Amino acid sequence: MDLVEIVDEITLRMRIYERGVWGETLAYGTGSCAAVAVAYLTGRIKSRKAMMITKSEYRFQVELVDDTLFLTGSAERAFKGEVELRI
Repeated sequence: MDLVEIVDEITLRMRIYERGVWGETLAYGTGSCAAVAVAYLTGRIKSRKAMMITKSEYRFQVELVDDTLFLTGSAERAFKGEVELRI
């Protein structure tokens, strides 16, 4: 489930709850692209390019060009771990 707030004409804020995740997801590119596309196509925002802000305050840009969505932002390591497999 995605909750989207339209902050202004080019900014949206999103909270994401994914099935199978215990708690809130901090960023979600696919859902963010869909949210910007729906906001534009329903007239809630006027620009084909919008800034998405997630709960973690991660900011990235989504742009709708013809029938293609572009997601632009920095790539950051969110987690590093090791798994020990016992066979």
